[in-house]
Amino acid sequence: MQKNIKTIGASEVSTIRFMLGSMPEKNRKALVESQCSKYKISPEFVREFREHIGAGAFTKSPELTYDVIRAYPDLFDFGAWRFHREKSLEPLLHDEFVSKYVKEGELESCFLQTDPSNITPEVFDRHARSLGTDVTRFVLNKSRLTTEDMIRKYTDLLDEDIFWNRYVKVDWTNALLEHVLANKTLTARFLVNALSKTTDLAFMKRMLNAPLRYQDYTGTFDGELKGLLLNIPQAYYGDVFSALSKHSPNAITYSLLDTLLTMNDSLEEEFLMENAEHFKRNGLTGRLAAHARANDYKSLLVMLKLA
Repeated sequence: MQKNIKTIGASEVSTIRFMLGSMPEKNRKALVESQCSKYKISPEFVREFREHIGAGAFTKSPELTYDVIRAYPDLFDFGAWRFHREKSLEPLLHDEFVSKYVKEGELESCFLQTDPSNITPEVFDRHARSLGTDVTRFVLNKSRLTTEDMIRKYTDLLDEDIFWNRYVKVDWTNALLEHVLANKTLTARFLVNALSKTTDLAFMKRMLNAPLRYQDYTGTFDGELKGLLLNIPQAYYGDVFSALSKHSPNAITYSLLDTLLTMNDSLEEEFLMENAEHFKRNGLTGRLAAHARANDYKSLLVMLKLA
């Protein structure tokens, strides 16, 4: 999100006017448009330097407001603005702008094709009834507007991004996490990210063994899984792997298993026996056998037929 963008005022206009007077004509457009890209432009600025400003520089100027667009409609390119990620949505607060430029079906893309941190409560509330599920999901998971009430109201629209959204100031209490997990159709990936928000191991174990609603997830998420597993006791590995085996077996990758073997000198034998097939499938039978020998895990070696 653009922060503390300075508006070009009278003093800046005077300075730019002086600079233009001392440079070749061929360089003037570049100078003026560079100011458009750095500052919030005013009608006065555009009026003074209109001949040096193209539609692209005008349309993509940070925090472009409707009063400037209304003053210079010939310079405004709605198509470019609509898909410009860094735009301000302030023009959408004006009914005149919406009726003049936004055709049916285009409003949602104005939201979806912008930096979510630029979505203000005012503009979202103004258009909330006209926006579909995709925008609600986008705002909920990626914007700075998210509250606990929204999380509880739109639980099934949550995805993993909510847990990585640095703008969300929600206190992820066990009660809130349990509400989300119990009222949403989960993927194992979502579960892992949610459990990374608690340090209560008893709560974590209860959620891993609760009768939650799952849908299968075929992707991988090594970083998130390693982040959880390397920060909890080994005694909980079995519960995590049980959920993965049932609902997201592809997530048990060579990289994940190799990391666990490398970071733990003595993984529990029961866990290794329960998950030996994953090690075999990923070509880690030799590593697993070496781990078993180093820890004198006779039962595991028998299972591997290497005793």
